Amino acid sequence: MSTLVARFDHTFDPGQSNKAIKSLGEIFTLPSFDVFKRIFVERRGRWTQYKSISEKLIAEYLIETQNESVNFDSGRKSDLIAKARIEKGHNVVGSYLPTEFVSYIVIPLKNNALAELINSVCQIAGVLKIHAGAITVEKSFDKAESFALSIKEQTQTPLSFCNKEKRLRERAAYDYYRKDIDKKVSCPEWGLFLSKDHLKSLPFETLKNSLVFSKVRMVVPDQLVYIQMTNDPNDIFHPGFEEKYEKARQVLQPILMDTSDIPEALWK
Repeated sequence: MSTLVARFDHTFDPGQSNKAIKSLGEIFTLPSFDVFKRIFVERRGRWTQYKSISEKLIAEYLIETQNESVNFDSGRKSDLIAKARIEKGHNVVGSYLPTEFVSYIVIPLKNNALAELINSVCQIAGVLKIHAGAITVEKSFDKAESFALSIKEQTQTPLSFCNKEKRLRERAAYDYYRKDIDKKVSCPEWGLFLSKDHLKSLPFETLKNSLVFSKVRMVVPDQLVYIQMTNDPNDIFHPGFEEKYEKARQVLQPILMDTSDIPEALWK
């Protein structure tokens, strides 16, 4: 079964907002996330014990200032098939730069519930006030989590139509040019989140009128847009996806990064 992965890049700490805390508690107890069976936190670099998921516990963990992330997974009766991480915390003392958080969701793809799942993912993106994000699918849980964490060794399932070297370089650019991801994207993905600075160069109406994307959705008015290339994420594994991919690349040209000078050590 294919595994869907969503990555969220943000500086907003959801633990500092009662509205965000309430929203995340509601979202993670929706039927679209019923594969998650237990919750735990990372605190001072260590994992706490696993507990059953509830809105009350989600809220407690998000509020606790010492917690660095709130995590959900599918349990250990067998191999993990689903995991989510919501990062939180405070700025480093003495730093004038905001803390960069990477949150993500890795979950088995069920096409009969895809619309509800994507809707839930979009809700999380809005709650976290993300400045960049992407959704794609991989052939395994490990490869999906590697995409979320930008791990080179298992960066992706190769796409049949795509130059592998170019694709790996583009994926590596996501972290290498991290300071620019609120304004630029490294490459098209099946689903992309574009924030307000992306939209300054590539307005919502331009995306909508391009007729290239199956979905162009305003997640947060004038702040966050979600674009989706096809109705089925498994399309990315089919050779016929190449035409769609290249058309998306043309539309996204105003905000595409130049990835030609990415050091080989980061992607080879």
